[in-house]
Amino acid sequence: GVEETLGALGYCPEFLSLEGFDTGLPDRWLRHGSVSNLNCVTGWYRSILEGIIGLEFDTGGITVVPLSLPLGKLRFSGLKERGTTFDIAIDNGGPHLQLIRLDGAQLAGCLKIPVTVYDGKRHTIEILYGDRSVPGLCFTELVNAEVLSVSLERVYVEATVDGFGLCDIAFQCPKGARFSIDGQVKKYEWDEQKKRGRFQHRLGGKHTLRIKI
Repeated sequence: GVEETLGALGYCPEFLSLEGFDTGLPDRWLRHGSVSNLNCVTGWYRSILEGIIGLEFDTGGITVVPLSLPLGKLRFSGLKERGTTFDIAIDNGGPHLQLIRLDGAQLAGCLKIPVTVYDGKRHTIEILYGDRSVPGLCFTELVNAEVLSVSLERVYVEATVDGFGLCDIAFQCPKGARFSIDGQVKKYEWDEQKKRGRFQHRLGGKHTLRIKI
C-alpha cells in the first residue's frame, strides 16, 4: 500500500531535492507536500489495523484487541508480518468477543498469536463477536514478549513466553485468582470494572506465566 501511494505521488518527500531553492526555481516546490507524508501513510494504515481490524503490534508479535463495532462482516487480506501473510475475517455480530480461530483451530487462553505461526507461509485469522459474554481465564496482553505455547485447563491457563525486557502483562480472570511467574506468586493490580489483572515485570528469556482460580 505504501509503494502504491508513493507511485501515485510521484516523489518521496523525505528525499526531495532542495535544488528548486538553490537554482531560483521555486515552482519545483508547488507539488511538494509535508515531509511527514510518508509517515502519514503508514500511520493511517496502522490506524486501520488497530481501530477497525483490532490488531496491535509489538516486538513479540500480533495481539488481537477485542473491539465492539457495528461493522458487520469485514475481510482484510495480505497482512504481512515477519515475512508471514495473514488473511483476516471478522464477524461483528455483537459487543462481546466469542472466539478466535487460527487456521481453523480455536485460539484459547491467550489473545496473542504464538510465535510458531511466523513461518513465512499464509495463515487465516477469524474473529467472531456476539451478544453473550464469554468469561474465562485468558492472557489479554503480553507486550514485549513472544508466546511460545499456551496450555488451558478448567482452573488455570499457562503461557510459556520469551521476554525481551520490561513486559506489560494483562489477564482476564475472576477476582482473587492467583498469578505466578515460574511458580512464584505475584501481586497484581486489579480492575474491578473490566475484571482484569495487570502486572509489569522485566522478563528476559523463557518464563512460564500462570493464572489459577
